[in-house]
This record gives sequence, C-alpha cells and structure tokens, in this order.
Amino acid sequence: MEETTRNSPETRTRYHVVCRDCPTESVERDGNAAEEVAHRHESETAHRVVVGAVAAE
Repeated sequence: MEETTRNSPETRTRYHVVCRDCPTESVERDGNAAEEVAHRHESETAHRVVVGAVAAE
C-alpha cells in the first residue's frame, strides 16, 4: 500500500463551502465534513449551499 505524502494532491485538497443566500462560508480539509457542513446549513436555513474542491498551495 502506498503511503500518502505530505505534499501530495490528496493532502492539499480543501473543500470550500459557500452559501449562495448569506455570508456563511468555510474551508474544510475533508470532503465528507464539507458535505456535512453544507447539509446542516441547508437544513437549518433552507439556503442554497455549494461545495467545491480547491487545491491548496
């Protein structure tokens, strides 16, 4: 099994969570966490929330 290195793309990917209806946003290190944040905000507010993967530099 290949070990993930510190500078590999997998460890540098971040997930930007943005609400389209209010100023709420966050950056998460884990895709599942980002989806959870988005789902929680959507369910609490009925706002439109998007999640996008971005590469950290």
